Amino acid sequence: MLGYALGESANSLVTNGLITFALLCYTNALGLSPAMAGAALAVSVFLEALTQPLVGHVSDHTRSRWGRRYPYIIVGGLLMAVSFYFAWAVPSLFRNQPNMLFGYLIGLHIAVRLSQNMFYIPYLALGYEVTRDDRQRALLQSLRQVFNMAANLAGPALAWIFFFGNQGKERGVSVLENYIRMGGVFAVAMVILILAMVATTWQRGSDEPTVAFSDERTWRQTFLRDMRAVFWGHDSRQVLIFIFIFTTAMVVMSSLQQYYYEHCLNISGGQKTVAQGSTMVFFAIGAMMAPKLVATLDKRLVLWVGGWVCIACNLLLASLFLTHFVPEGMLTTLVSLPITVPLAVFVPLHAGFWLGAGIMLPVVNTMMADVSEIHHLDTGVNRDGGHAAAFNLAMQLAVSAGIAIAGLLVTAVGFKAVTAAQSPETLWCLAAATFLVAPMMIFLSLLTVKEYRVTGEFLATKRSASQAALEAGANIES
Repeated sequence: MLGYALGESANSLVTNGLITFALLCYTNALGLSPAMAGAALAVSVFLEALTQPLVGHVSDHTRSRWGRRYPYIIVGGLLMAVSFYFAWAVPSLFRNQPNMLFGYLIGLHIAVRLSQNMFYIPYLALGYEVTRDDRQRALLQSLRQVFNMAANLAGPALAWIFFFGNQGKERGVSVLENYIRMGGVFAVAMVILILAMVATTWQRGSDEPTVAFSDERTWRQTFLRDMRAVFWGHDSRQVLIFIFIFTTAMVVMSSLQQYYYEHCLNISGGQKTVAQGSTMVFFAIGAMMAPKLVATLDKRLVLWVGGWVCIACNLLLASLFLTHFVPEGMLTTLVSLPITVPLAVFVPLHAGFWLGAGIMLPVVNTMMADVSEIHHLDTGVNRDGGHAAAFNLAMQLAVSAGIAIAGLLVTAVGFKAVTAAQSPETLWCLAAATFLVAPMMIFLSLLTVKEYRVTGEFLATKRSASQAALEAGANIES
């Protein structure tokens, strides 16, 4: 389980690195408008999402001496690391012409996302096959999210200190060379993590393809049949709609909070690391709480617990900061260190939002694994790759939507690219968007699973019925 979770750390460096710094890089360092930068990122994620069912289907039906998951994991992972580096190392030819820069970013980010797709879908499917035990499945997904946040903390959070410290009046986020250095370090780390994951999990997954193909027509028919079964199942639809809305909320929050750190709180690189690092620590704590909660509550109820934690923390932040109840600039001490009162109030409540998100994400991951197992029990056909692809498709479409929404919100509040000083009205609107948009989305996501029927008892009944049917069939045959 620990070896498998290393792969999530590599994925975290790509996903969180881009979500955290891409908009800042392209607006603050390269001068692209927020709307154009958001559109470039959103287009690449959208195109990646369209290919995910195909990748999952092909992985399900692959037979090779290295298994049906590992060839894609290794090749896709290495390509992902290389293309990620060039997402920051923009050639000088494209830097001073907005239209050429826009085209370069679209093409390069398509390469990043497609290679990530090639790596991550088989990786997720491998996780479905590592264990079929319900509690171990919850633990595995929790460990995966803990490793995601560990890499996020060691990477994007500490990047504020190691790569983006302000130099005099020049902001660290306005220097392109800082992003290039960060991209190189992250790319090398990805390669190491992926190879370590492969070495520690070698041949853990099943290698029996679901169906053999005889010709191209049969292949197309099988693909359409598989995708229809995956996407239109009653239980899978609820999970997919939930994860789309929930992930969109997380991406909007993650993108906007970077602007809030930089322009509203106006804090140093070290303080940004404290603020963002606390979100990762609390997210990991939430992920570790998830298996305990799943052991005592239905998974649907666990989602409601985590969701209301997110909503309550952000509404409290809005009530304190939008009304100017928290005095600006006032100093206090924390562990004998001077710190502003706004930061001391902001950090724990902001981290609380991500605590709730940390509870929710591994739980909904296990819900999709449960749905895939139910399909396997009902039909006798393993479509783990297809279900993993559908789940990640919903997440990637949400990332695309979240980035685009964040770019539009930053533009709508009146933010000016490559401008250090923003108007008070712009900063207030930016804070309002940061605190209020994500909670509204999370509340909407919770409504989509209010009738989710898969409980521990339901799954146990399905397993018992399937086992009884197998035994009956064996008796008849004998």
